[in-house]
Amino acid sequence: MRRLIDPQSSSPLILLVAPYSFDSSSIWFSPGRTNKLSQVEQLLSSLSFKLLRCNTCPTAIEPSVLQHIQLCTSKTPVYRIVQIIYHTIHSLLPLCLNCKSFAIWQYNPRLSESLLSCLLLSIFPESNFYLQLEDLPNARTSNSGFRGFLDSLCLNVLLRRATYVFAVSPTVAQSLSKLIPHYKVPVFPLPPSLPTCYLEIINSRREPFTSSCYTIVYAGGYDKEKGVEDLISAFLRKSNNSYILKLAGPVPQSLIESYSNIPSIQIVGYVSLQQLYSLYSTADILVSPHHVRDTSSFIFPFKLIEYIASGALVLSTPMPGLSDFSFPEQCIFNSPDELFTLLQDAPLIWFRHRLTLQQLSADLRHNYSFETIRFSLLDVLSDL
Repeated sequence: MRRLIDPQSSSPLILLVAPYSFDSSSIWFSPGRTNKLSQVEQLLSSLSFKLLRCNTCPTAIEPSVLQHIQLCTSKTPVYRIVQIIYHTIHSLLPLCLNCKSFAIWQYNPRLSESLLSCLLLSIFPESNFYLQLEDLPNARTSNSGFRGFLDSLCLNVLLRRATYVFAVSPTVAQSLSKLIPHYKVPVFPLPPSLPTCYLEIINSRREPFTSSCYTIVYAGGYDKEKGVEDLISAFLRKSNNSYILKLAGPVPQSLIESYSNIPSIQIVGYVSLQQLYSLYSTADILVSPHHVRDTSSFIFPFKLIEYIASGALVLSTPMPGLSDFSFPEQCIFNSPDELFTLLQDAPLIWFRHRLTLQQLSADLRHNYSFETIRFSLLDVLSDL
């Protein structure tokens, strides 16, 4: 096996194979994916690797510090695949032939990215290949059905060739072992990190429930499975008028039209990361109403890590992964009715579990810091 760290090269090359999209108005855009890819790039750059983005998304990206290759422009699935294969052969292959040492780092086992990796690995069988698993096939409605079948097929093929697999959480790693029990690839955790600027902001936050008006915040996606309608219905039932609900992220126009005339519901919309972190730091309550499905253990709700680390009171559905932390049972709900009750009793719940939540917040700020995760990744790659 070719060593990733070539002694004759001071900057080994890693091909980052992923769908890059930075346009928040595009259907290809994913805030979570964008943030995690950015963090991976920071981690690998800090370890002195040279990076090349191999973009499988048809949306072109603006030039940046990192070089990139645009592998497709068509939004039609068949044409996209043809273009990816063509540009892999005509653009990436010559580059790899002239490179002393390179490795492939693929984000999730989707078909488009897997075709590129499999093609290069068939030509360069000694190259190292790293598979980053953020979620497993069929984890979400958007990647289930026939797409989920194709992704499952790709995952089976890639596991036979992977040098290492980096799973976003122990829960996802355990689900992988149940889904495909016979693979022998080493699996290491690679969770998202909490940005330093976020840690600085929340270190100086005020304690929740110390003002006359209590702020509830939801930030994330608005697909039906996210459960935002459950949150809104529970919020509208409350009798206490000292609450404000703020909705951040790509809020659909239908929600804006339905609730824009209600003063206690504020549509924040899509904001910068700095603004989002400030929003967390001023929240008294952060709610994660995500619907739990049979495949929920295939994903890692990192939003909960951000929420809990904020130092606010967090109310959540029983998402897999919560059991890894000392999260109070009283903060978990299963229905809008239960959420309504928790919102009504929120100040009491906070004062009852304040010490536990504050200690958990401090632990997560350390365990999910950039330096902690960087040290863990360095420990793995140092053996190559």
